[in-house]
Amino acid sequence: KEAENHFKQTVAKYKRLPEAARAKAAPATAWAARARFEEGEGLFAQYSKIKFMLPQKVLTRLIIEKGKLLKKVTEIFFDVLNYKSAAWSACALQKIGETYQDFATALFDTPVPPGLSQEEIEVYKIKLQEKAFPVEEKALEAHAKNLNLSVSAKVYNQCVEASGAKLAKARPDDYPRVTDDVVSAKHLVEPVDVARRRAAPQLRDVLEWDAAERLRRHRHLADEGRRRPV
Repeated sequence: KEAENHFKQTVAKYKRLPEAARAKAAPATAWAARARFEEGEGLFAQYSKIKFMLPQKVLTRLIIEKGKLLKKVTEIFFDVLNYKSAAWSACALQKIGETYQDFATALFDTPVPPGLSQEEIEVYKIKLQEKAFPVEEKALEAHAKNLNLSVSAKVYNQCVEASGAKLAKARPDDYPRVTDDVVSAKHLVEPVDVARRRAAPQLRDVLEWDAAERLRRHRHLADEGRRRPV
């Protein structure tokens, strides 16, 4: 809860900055983007715990509940893109893909009510698949956008790699593996491994800012502890 409040305060402080100040504060922008991302991660943890189960009344309630959280979670991760921090945008897109895929998988794995004939079971499963496939398509679209971002923004991190792995498995003809950790795509104008090398200085700046911010917070907490009366 304390961490969640800290992330919300970080985002609120950043949004109060004038537009000109935001443009000059790339490390602060990256930190605010990360704080917003962590907000989404917290909500995603709740969302991913919801599994569809019978009886039918419970199943209907769970589908509605998970669907509402799907909207909230993806809204937060889409908002991360507005900070235009390449590294955290990549992680947000990967997480959007994971969020949609989680819902699609839950639909595919929905248990079949008892007492149905074989024909009724087939119809039931087809209806679930009809609902699941469009959601799964949204997941793959998010991962594809992530690979495009990797090229256009010259960023490569574990989030881009995760999106590449998903696409290589789901669409191997369009996204064949070049090496164990590099995925190619027919429509990309620059190989992703080149984007990774180009992105190294940018990622280093973000990590250095992250480390400095963690140290500042640690010192602040230590000072507070020394000042607190016994």
